[in-house]
Amino acid sequence: MGVLFARASVRAFKQKYNESPIKIINFFLNYRPDKDQTVGQRFMERLYRSWRKVPVKVLQVLRESGGEPKVTLVFPYVHPGPFGILGSSDLPRRLQEKLPDIGTDLMVFHTTTTNSNNCAGEEDIDSIAMGVREALQNSVEIRNVSRFKKISAGKYTVAMQRFGGDFGMVALVPEREPFDDVSLKEGLKIMSHLKKAGLSDSAVIDAQNNYSQGGPVNWRIAAAS
Repeated sequence: MGVLFARASVRAFKQKYNESPIKIINFFLNYRPDKDQTVGQRFMERLYRSWRKVPVKVLQVLRESGGEPKVTLVFPYVHPGPFGILGSSDLPRRLQEKLPDIGTDLMVFHTTTTNSNNCAGEEDIDSIAMGVREALQNSVEIRNVSRFKKISAGKYTVAMQRFGGDFGMVALVPEREPFDDVSLKEGLKIMSHLKKAGLSDSAVIDAQNNYSQGGPVNWRIAAAS
């Protein structure tokens, strides 16, 4: 009975992904980024083959003297996973390579997404890069930036910083609700709550990011979705 069940399970997997489960297991157990990625990449492309529309938000910091861009903060609503160079684990490097014309380093944030939102492959990375460019083309320059303020957004506590009054960079605080990855669906709910707090748009990130104090006065805000 166990053998029949195993064969049925293997057959269903092969039918769904057109790939040997033994090859997939072997690939992931013996994964090395310097080895051939064909099996893993094929599997990722079949696993994440459905098209989804997700937000891409951008903040660009300008130098006070001259107004040249200093650094670009990118909030793509895709998950940096699963690992190595598969999917979008190395998203910061790949976006940096695709956007040399922006002329700054990129800070790519972990947003409210899970492994259900990994990229399938290079085509998805190209789409995100295009979203970043569109966001910058539609950007507006502002000078008013608030301090971080802790507020409630549904069941979550968040730290919110306003830019220009109605755009917010929002970080989830694991104070009331413990969490690891937070789903895109939950992130969109948080954005909806923040609109009630006066924000027309926001970039929501989880607790898997690091921050440093200080920074220039001028910010340029852009958003594309």
